[in-house]
Amino acid sequence: MSSWKKTLNRQIDLKINPITDYKIGQTALLTAVPFFSALLLFVMLFIFSKLNLYFLESNGAVDDPQVREAYFQEVQIAIFRASGYFALLLTATAALSYVVTAWAVAPFRAAEKMLRHNKEHPGTIIQDSRFLSEIPGMDRIFREFALGTLKKPNAGEETYIPGKSYVFMAKYLVIFLFLSTITGYSLGIILSSTYEEIVSLGLRLIPSARHIGYYFSEQEDILNKATLILSVAAMAIYIYIGIRMLRYMTVMCMIFCRAVQENRHPLRLRGDDIYHSLAAIVNEIVASRR
Repeated sequence: MSSWKKTLNRQIDLKINPITDYKIGQTALLTAVPFFSALLLFVMLFIFSKLNLYFLESNGAVDDPQVREAYFQEVQIAIFRASGYFALLLTATAALSYVVTAWAVAPFRAAEKMLRHNKEHPGTIIQDSRFLSEIPGMDRIFREFALGTLKKPNAGEETYIPGKSYVFMAKYLVIFLFLSTITGYSLGIILSSTYEEIVSLGLRLIPSARHIGYYFSEQEDILNKATLILSVAAMAIYIYIGIRMLRYMTVMCMIFCRAVQENRHPLRLRGDDIYHSLAAIVNEIVASRR
């Protein structure tokens, strides 16, 4: 957890579970991608609407302050209406992001739950009912560790370490590539319809000038291209975040699986790691078996 978060928690006496804190942080990070993409597009839309007004004024179509004020009010109403649809997209993104981050921590939460159940009810384990387990090898190792049947590798024998969780990465990519495509497509529709409202408002002010219609259509083309570019950029950022999450899962999996197989106890993690509760129950079980 970063230093400013620790300071804030001390000041207002909050005790947030590190795993929950991680899930909230990653959810916010993933949700920030479409938020800032849309924010940039809406800023562009507002700038274009102002440029359109200046263009109309330079052509003598608008010379009344009341008309100018009415134009801006219509633009603000159109953008506000569009932002409502975007808020729904953002909410869906946040919900799916939280589900995905829950997948990222699921193997470690499941291992801790299994060990705590086994400590209270020796010789029994909780059956793993998770759909498409993210790290099946880790699940098997901790199941055997909980039952006391896990064997230490022989001298010279390589310790089995589960590889990267390609199941998690596959589910992650399916969700976010689909989500970024849908978000980009929806934003394109929302911005196009909003811009058409602004354009129709401008054309009502000066309907006789054909070259102005061309000027407006070129602006809309720029918005469409910007939407496409930002959608591709969002996909790239999602992939980068997913790789970072996968790397952390892989490192933590390696540390825990190596520790329980090679009897490296007590198990200690770095201060900013989030699975201290799992390390604690592992140490408790090892101590109880000595």
